Amino acid sequence: MIRLLHAYFPTRTLFLGISEACLVGLAFVAATVARLGTNDASLMLSYEQGFFKIAVVSGAFITCMYYFDLYDSSILSNQREVLTRVIQVLGTVCILLALLYYVYPPLELGRGIFLIGFALVTLLLLFWRRLFLKLNALPRFAQRALILGDSPLAKSLLSELESRSELGVHVVGQLKSVENGNGQSSLGTAEELDEFVRSVEGYRPDRIIVSMGDRRGKLPVEALLQLKSRGVMIQDGADVYEAVTGKVPIESLRLSWLLFSTGFRISRPLLMFERIFSLILSALVLTGPDPSVAGNGPDRFGDSSRLRRPSYFPAEARRAERQDFHLV
Repeated sequence: MIRLLHAYFPTRTLFLGISEACLVGLAFVAATVARLGTNDASLMLSYEQGFFKIAVVSGAFITCMYYFDLYDSSILSNQREVLTRVIQVLGTVCILLALLYYVYPPLELGRGIFLIGFALVTLLLLFWRRLFLKLNALPRFAQRALILGDSPLAKSLLSELESRSELGVHVVGQLKSVENGNGQSSLGTAEELDEFVRSVEGYRPDRIIVSMGDRRGKLPVEALLQLKSRGVMIQDGADVYEAVTGKVPIESLRLSWLLFSTGFRISRPLLMFERIFSLILSALVLTGPDPSVAGNGPDRFGDSSRLRRPSYFPAEARRAERQDFHLV
């Protein structure tokens, strides 16, 4: 998971978006070569801002695909829904680019190039989506995760990870409890600790997600530290659930989670940005024209045919008052 703008995005979904943007660009480059030939296409791409025009088209495609939820986990695995939304994206892109070319004609690629590129993009996107789903579903390309605990959070995590293949996490098992009859950890001796470590290593996990409800005296700290020293990633279940779903598990929220969280603090760059933005906005407001001063309106006696500019100097103000008195 990659965090951008205080939101988590699956790495594979970002890879899918970047790869599709590259495919759209390559499709229109190929369309340019097919329509104009190699020599004329190189001249068009190099000296007529052809690459910039293609980048604009790629940006329009990716933006429309994002707003049509083609990168949402509930849509990725549904082939029929993907086909329907891709057709909607193609129609929307045509309308948007037609409006853009009408407003600014120099951005137009050319009718022949656009039609050939449009057909290539349609075929490439559908083929790449199907190939991506097949590769994404292979367990060998996913990280092996082991869930430790049997709390309601563990059940929610198991359901989310199994239904979202784009996360690249394959749950290989779940250890429900490591406690004895007294409610304490059963790993009291070195032999029990080694047995627990061997049982965990039998799953060959890449990460262990700790989702125990009550951890007091039950969390196998020494065993987890030993596994972490061997390269296994140890993660808190609440953090993983927030990263996967974008929601905080209220039923499993602990005071320590609030204490050690990264929130409740405004970063210094954000404070500097807010201060600079406030200063610039204040300067623009102060230096801008004031309609009540700069505008010429009727005088106080209601004579709109005689317009004068109000003055802030006392002598001119008194002279204006005497002129108004003589006029009356």
